Amino acid sequence: MTVSGLTDREQIYDLKVRYGRAVDTYDTDLMRSCFTEGATWRYDPIGGEGQLMRGWDEFSIFWAQMQEPMQCTHQFTNFTFDIQGDDAAYSCLLLAQHWPRDADFAGGKVPLFTVGGRYDSRARRTKSGWRIYEHRETTLWECGEAGAIWGQSG
Repeated sequence: MTVSGLTDREQIYDLKVRYGRAVDTYDTDLMRSCFTEGATWRYDPIGGEGQLMRGWDEFSIFWAQMQEPMQCTHQFTNFTFDIQGDDAAYSCLLLAQHWPRDADFAGGKVPLFTVGGRYDSRARRTKSGWRIYEHRETTLWECGEAGAIWGQSG
């Protein structure tokens, strides 16, 4: 047990939950606090490889473009951890539901877009706690109306 009473595994799990909260609430400050300086990100589409992004400045442009038009909820499950001292690799499955930011749920039909995938990340212990330094999402499946979320047609 650490001084805080949480094991490393619990602290890394909490880090992932904070990441999910940051995405779901579009909280840029909370999102940034989950990562080290110089972290890398990659979001892989089904059967492909996404662009590698390095550092917050590069990633924040991508993140704003993705998040501004939509709202979402994320659920994480089936965690695995490999913790070696101050370095850790962890993985989990995700289920994410998306809808347009201006959706009128009271008015009837709202286009939904659902994604199932896997996160594979690496984190390190810093003086501020565990922080992610490599983050990769692999989309395993998707269904729904992606174009309605991001303003694309067809």
